[in-house]
Amino acid sequence: MSDVQWVGVAFAAAALLFFVVAYFFPPKQSSAPILRIISAFFAGAAGMFLTGSVVVQISGELSANAKYAVNAAGAIALFILVWFTYPTHKPSAKPGFHASFPHGTTFEQAALLIGEINGSNVTLDGFTEIQKLSTLQKFDLHEANAARALVALANLTTPGSIPQYKVQNTVGGYQISAK
Repeated sequence: MSDVQWVGVAFAAAALLFFVVAYFFPPKQSSAPILRIISAFFAGAAGMFLTGSVVVQISGELSANAKYAVNAAGAIALFILVWFTYPTHKPSAKPGFHASFPHGTTFEQAALLIGEINGSNVTLDGFTEIQKLSTLQKFDLHEANAARALVALANLTTPGSIPQYKVQNTVGGYQISAK
């Protein structure tokens, strides 16, 4: 192997070592863009010394009216290949159950929507039609889980419009029973 190829092997080995360390000691979420740049740099540096002729052609659609195309060769091709294929980091959602209801949502609609979001059936027992049609006065709900969200739902309505109730976890869903 020539000296140039040894330099390429050194870059490839450094990249491998870097990725092993990054795998076992993952950086903070805010460091994801830096990891993307370093990964693309290592790919380009290794490609500059090791490859003969690498050509990358990437094209796609951004929207119905906007298209993009990228053509590159050699080290730049590998840099661009890693840059475009590196997964973008999406911040994870806060743990728990979160729902926002539109203005005019009724108690019954909100309970059924919580069940739908959770993939569960919700049944209301012992409520009058007027109670079921009580509209929410507040519209955001943040709880640990769907059962707690159903319990807290009474706090979003006008005080006294909904009787006290209990929420039971049943097979396939939740049962809300007025006391």
